[in-house]
This record gives sequence, structure tokens and C-alpha cells, in this order.
Amino acid sequence: MEMRILMSGGDGIVSEGLRLVLKDTWPKCRLIEFEGIGKEGGLTVRQDIDLAILETGMGGSATLEEAVRSVSERAKVVVLAPYERESIETERLRNAGASRVIFRDTSLEEIRAVLLSIFALGTAII
Repeated sequence: MEMRILMSGGDGIVSEGLRLVLKDTWPKCRLIEFEGIGKEGGLTVRQDIDLAILETGMGGSATLEEAVRSVSERAKVVVLAPYERESIETERLRNAGASRVIFRDTSLEEIRAVLLSIFALGTAII
């Protein structure tokens, strides 16, 4: 199965590590990178995707929530966040439709397990 994954384009160590995890988990995946979200939360995806990986730094929280809502109707959504695990922002992202919110202290092995569980079970259990 060729996974089609939309992810925010970043050149930081987290983004680079995430790319390696994605390619290792799904060697034939196709990464589609983008730079950010529009002011209204518009994230126009012209291709079918299986997974979207969004970062909190791409816009205000309301903008990110709207992007999660629009994409979660047709793909799994993972958000990379610096928030506290039990914060209002984290809860809003989950309510908007994020399959999982991953935090900065999550190891690459845990990220791999989260990604696999999302597709195996429908929602992450870790």
C-alpha cells in the first residue's frame, strides 16, 4: 500500500526525524510537503491523502483547529505540539478531529507505534 502523507515542510531535527520514521515505516510512502496554513485555516489538499501531519507553529490555534477539521473528514490527522498533555489547546485539537496529538518529548519509536496504531485500530491507543 502506498501511503500518501501530507506534512508541513520543516527542516528542523523533529521534521527530519519524522521523515525518517515515515520512510522506514512505509518505504513506498509519498510525502507531500507544504509550508503553512492560510489565515482562515484553509488547507486545500488537491490530492487524496491517507495521513496529514500538522505542526502547531503553522498558525494560530483557531486556524490549526480549522485545518484539522477540514482534513480529518477524509484522512487521519496527527498534530505535533509543544503543549501540555492535558491542556485546553490539546483538547480542542482532539475535538476538532485530530487522531492523535504528539508531544515534543515523544521518542521516534513511540511515534512509529502511534502511526501504526492509528491505521491498525482507527485511533491511537498509546
